[in-house]
Amino acid sequence: MFDCLLLMAGSGTRMSLNYNKIKYEINGKPLYQYSLEKFLNIKECNNVILVVKKDEYSEFKNLETDRIKITIGGNKRFESVLNGAKAAKEEIVLIHDAARPNTKIEHIIEVYNKA
Repeated sequence: MFDCLLLMAGSGTRMSLNYNKIKYEINGKPLYQYSLEKFLNIKECNNVILVVKKDEYSEFKNLETDRIKITIGGNKRFESVLNGAKAAKEEIVLIHDAARPNTKIEHIIEVYNKA
C-alpha cells in the first residue's frame, strides 16, 4: 500500500492565469480532479493527501473523506512535500503534481512496484 501526496498549492502564473491552475477546467472538470480520481481508483493507494494553499483550504475541505486528507502547503514546493509527508501513514509515499493530469495508472503502479 502507498499514500499519495497530490500537490495543489501552486499558482497559475506560468499559464498567465489569475488563479491556481489546478482549478482550470477541461471538459467541465477542474484539472486536479483527473489526478485525484486516478489515484482513488488504484487499490494499492490507501490515502490521497491533498496539499493545498492555506487561503484555499475552505474550498477543498468538503472533499475530505476516510481516504482523502487535506493539509496546508508551504511557500516552497519542498515545504509542501514535507507538510504532506507528515500527514502520510504508509511507508511508501508517491508525490504527484495535480496540475499534470495525464499520468497513466499503469505508470503509477510501475513506480509503486519499483519503490
